[in-house]
Amino acid sequence: MLPSQTTIGWVGPQDLYWGWIQDCLPGIEIVAPTDALHWLSSGKGVLAISLHGRVDTQWELVETLHREQSSVVPANGTKSKVKRTADKEPRMPSRSPWFVVLGEDWAGHRRTRPLPEDMIAFYWYELFDQLLPWLSSQSPTTKEFPKRRVDRILESSMRLTDSKVTSFTALVRTDSATESQLWMEVLASMGILSLDLPSGGRGSRLKPDCVIMDLEERPRASWPNQSDRTGRILNEWTELQNRFPTALRVMVDSFPRWSDWQQFLDAGVDVILPKPFSTYGLEWCLRQWIAPVESKADPSSRHVQ
Repeated sequence: MLPSQTTIGWVGPQDLYWGWIQDCLPGIEIVAPTDALHWLSSGKGVLAISLHGRVDTQWELVETLHREQSSVVPANGTKSKVKRTADKEPRMPSRSPWFVVLGEDWAGHRRTRPLPEDMIAFYWYELFDQLLPWLSSQSPTTKEFPKRRVDRILESSMRLTDSKVTSFTALVRTDSATESQLWMEVLASMGILSLDLPSGGRGSRLKPDCVIMDLEERPRASWPNQSDRTGRILNEWTELQNRFPTALRVMVDSFPRWSDWQQFLDAGVDVILPKPFSTYGLEWCLRQWIAPVESKADPSSRHVQ
């Protein structure tokens, strides 16, 4: 969960997906680029620098902070170096007083303009599987999910006060048997029972704690049936929401675009993950949903078994 005492000093844009990200973070304090260095040195919290385009007014600030960070040599005599792994596991051990959030114009930047390996940077769409888990690792003190989910979390807590974590179930909606099998293996590794929901199927009579939708890759924006495909996903979500109103709703999207994500969030999706995503990040999200249940059922248990 999120560090409740952590203040995020936000430098950069505040509209579109930037506003959505801010809504999901702990206490936000808007900081002007000219005041960022002073704010950071005051020790108020963690500084977030949002970069909208490849040529951004905040880039000079990023370069300055990176130079200062690179000049610090740890006690072991070697400079800290944090690599972004290919399997999308989050950089949980990495600590930094500042980080960067990259906008849509930074898509594919690792080929065209790679950032230094020791810089903590996240794409805007990595909020749930990368950014939030990383922030939660910066402090042992925790905070609940964003306010818009609190009511449904409390409902889940009341619904499962006597349940054990091992009874947690996830209903999976995919377009292929291969994807379904992969999801069964991933969830099984977390101790979660998966209930497959094939295309056109009515699924189990059980009420799942979580619904995961991972449909086949949606077409690029230049493809003529993009809107039809998005409409199909939205229609399915409406049906799933009506059938399982108390379940956590998780969607996996292979082509993240804010214009689509905004519609998905408005349709009632709780968590959206890019593809590929960090499996640790998915488990982290599920822990947040389970936590209110565990606090009543077994205060000593705080994770997915």
